[in-house]
Amino acid sequence: MSEAAAKKAAAELKAEQAARRQYEERISTMTRELKDANVRCEFLEKDNKARTVNLGKALQEAREARSESRAAREEIRQAGEIAAGKPFLLQTKFGDPKYAPLNQMWSSLDAFLDLPKSVSDAAQFFQAQEGRATEKLFWSQFSMPKRPLLLNEQMAQWAELHKISGSAMKDVVVRLWPTEPILNSYFGLVQRLLDAVPRIDAVK
Repeated sequence: MSEAAAKKAAAELKAEQAARRQYEERISTMTRELKDANVRCEFLEKDNKARTVNLGKALQEAREARSESRAAREEIRQAGEIAAGKPFLLQTKFGDPKYAPLNQMWSSLDAFLDLPKSVSDAAQFFQAQEGRATEKLFWSQFSMPKRPLLLNEQMAQWAELHKISGSAMKDVVVRLWPTEPILNSYFGLVQRLLDAVPRIDAVK
């Protein structure tokens, strides 16, 4: 009976050890699979982030391309209307025949209308100045453009030239009319300068 019990116990122990080995092998296999799954998950996350970044860049480039395309189409449309002699932009306010003289005056060329030349002159002037880092940076961004400037970029140039000319004309007016009040409108500036022409002729 003792020998039979020992054999039975040995068989049960052997079976338990076999079951334990199977369990440990299963745990080891699951651990490896879990590690592999984590590696795959990290790879997919990185790939997804890269794809998201690339997608964002592609969308931004597409938006910029659409914006440039719209601006180019608008400039071509306006140029076509101007070439055809049709009213455009603010001229449509003066489309009535009774405003014909005003429309002709509106269409006359500006003596200082050469925007690229003005931009080039401003860039050269500020490059030769000490300091003035802001002005140098602003005008340098328009030097040697790789594409035609968009309408908003041209408007930025006009605005800066407008600000510079306004400061210069204020200094001129203060020196020419030191006792007169400082003007607060461009129309008033034009009228004062026109009134000064006869005085200049008289001085000559």
